[in-house]
Amino acid sequence: MSKKKGAAAYVDGSYNQTVGICGYGIVFFDQDGSDPELISGNYDGGSWNVSGEIMAALEAVRKALNYGCESIEIFHDYMGISEWVTGNWQAKTPETIGYSREMLDYLDMIEIRFTHVKAHTGVKWNEEADRLAK
Repeated sequence: MSKKKGAAAYVDGSYNQTVGICGYGIVFFDQDGSDPELISGNYDGGSWNVSGEIMAALEAVRKALNYGCESIEIFHDYMGISEWVTGNWQAKTPETIGYSREMLDYLDMIEIRFTHVKAHTGVKWNEEADRLAK
């Protein structure tokens, strides 16, 4: 399998307090120029919307690795997605510590770039990731 140069993903998370389930949404683009893959899921292991944000970012990197990509740019609206990995924020909970460690491990396999986008400002694919997360 030949490696693809790069991928991009818009990621977002949500939390439904009523049912206690985290959701995540990913709009994933790979280099082949096709329409984006729309990915969503949920799980009951988290306890806040950040749990969904974390899951979305991890799943996006896993998908890029599965496709043999050399790099991925993650577009996110929650700053912790990049800041825990870069060390600008200290990961303090088991979940954020695990996230930062896993992402740092992935950096040995794939180049990861983070781009912050403002939430709810009409950025098409970020709004779609938000919709998918819910």
